Amino acid sequence: VWISEFGVAKDADATDRAWFTNTVDFLVEHDLDFAYWPVVGFHDGDRGNQWGLVRYDGNGERRSVLDPDDWRSTAWRALTSAPGRQGVVEPVRTWSMLKATHTDANRSLRAAADWDGGARKLTCPDDQRLIGISQRGQGGLCTDAGAAGPGAPGALNKVTSEAGVTTDWARGFTKYQCAQGQFMTGYSVRGDRVSAVLCAPARVALAGEGRTLWDDRGDSRPASGEGGDYAKGFHKAQCRADEYAAGIAFSTAIG
Repeated sequence: VWISEFGVAKDADATDRAWFTNTVDFLVEHDLDFAYWPVVGFHDGDRGNQWGLVRYDGNGERRSVLDPDDWRSTAWRALTSAPGRQGVVEPVRTWSMLKATHTDANRSLRAAADWDGGARKLTCPDDQRLIGISQRGQGGLCTDAGAAGPGAPGALNKVTSEAGVTTDWARGFTKYQCAQGQFMTGYSVRGDRVSAVLCAPARVALAGEGRTLWDDRGDSRPASGEGGDYAKGFHKAQCRADEYAAGIAFSTAIG
């Protein structure tokens, strides 16, 4: 966690002083990274920018948070001298919510050719996989849980037909499915209708029997609630953290 940004003035009132002290205590207790604003400022006879950690006047005279008359000194010294955690930090699971109301989310794909011109695209960060979708393409959920950076080098594959469907896992619906050995990293919509599925080759073997999740009448989500409400007000279908999405089924009567 990175706290950015916080600060307080040398001439702060009692309320702001209490807030600053409590904030520093919280940062120290939880070993949080932080950014202070502003680091450098100007002063004229110790007046002017009272927020800076270091301040200079026109003659180069320096005032700083470490001056004896700066009340912030005690808290600042406690913050900068606090023992932080050392060594390797175990990775944590990352969840990314997708929204493609106005633009595409993944910059690396935006820099390349438009893989589905004219459609709204929801695409995971490069080191994640798609794990959840919502009704009407209103949102998506990505994660690196269980397998960070699951993709292997190679071109992404856009699916716009049922050619790769091996079983009828959603009877009565049109199905777009990734090829064997690939997983979903995004999808696109036109209006409320699915336009295409974007698949990536996997760097590890993809195992496990497939199962179908439905979002037409309610949520199909893990009891853990991991990932949060990534499409508030819309039904969602979400895989477990140890699964991957391989396809989307939809009705061509909608949109």
